[in-house]
Amino acid sequence: MRLYFYVLLLLLLHPIGNAADLEEGLSDLLSTDYQELAAFSKKLRACEVTEESFRLLFWEGLTKSFDFYKTSKKIHSTDIDRLIATELFSHTDLSHPFKKPEMRKTNLAKAFHLLNQFSGEWHGHWGPMNVHHFWLPVRQFNQAVSKKFTLVGFQSCFTGDGFGWNYLVKEGENITVLGFVYHFNDEGRISAKNPHYAYMNSNNQLTWVSDNHIYHEFICDSSHCFKTRHYVISGVKYEKQTQGLQSEYGFQTIYLPDNEDLPAFKHITLNK
Repeated sequence: MRLYFYVLLLLLLHPIGNAADLEEGLSDLLSTDYQELAAFSKKLRACEVTEESFRLLFWEGLTKSFDFYKTSKKIHSTDIDRLIATELFSHTDLSHPFKKPEMRKTNLAKAFHLLNQFSGEWHGHWGPMNVHHFWLPVRQFNQAVSKKFTLVGFQSCFTGDGFGWNYLVKEGENITVLGFVYHFNDEGRISAKNPHYAYMNSNNQLTWVSDNHIYHEFICDSSHCFKTRHYVISGVKYEKQTQGLQSEYGFQTIYLPDNEDLPAFKHITLNK
């Protein structure tokens, strides 16, 4: 109950849109997603997130991720590309290679296709933790969130230690990918909130940016790597300094559709 009133107060004081104006179709889609995630995850059922608060948290996540994207903390895609290319791309400790990011504008159909590649169940290691992710299909929906921006799609997920959404937001012909994850603690309460945004590129890759991490993600179907399709996450912990981005360390993990013979989470020492 406390969670419900907190989110409602947040939306009243700082709306990106108006939760009361959520159209019935969007509410129905979120209800369907909640039921699917709750059926999948005992954690979600055990915590204080109800179907109603799930819908309100959806709106809070969009608000906070949008604010994070529009603040001065935003990092230009060329700086992200440069860090990945110089620190990670040719590193000898990578378990799985990847193509250099090649940024270009994308249309809505390509954005839907890219996000839908991640749909389904994924097993893997995140640091010392075993994780079991569940990404639902992208839902297409048009909802104005401001005079300039329209929500055109979203993707709900359970992330092993929490839940959240990817959001597709359109400004004119430009498509922006936003994300937000709520993390649980051991007592099953929401203990952390993580806004982020992503750059899409022509190699069907997503590069996510949070306030201190970069995650370069893609789905690989090559049987030369694993027998089944796999979800590759390569990343860097960074610090933003006046002279640019300073990397602290790197990592890579690979998720598989089943829970057998999972690759280890790999820490990568980067050149200083």
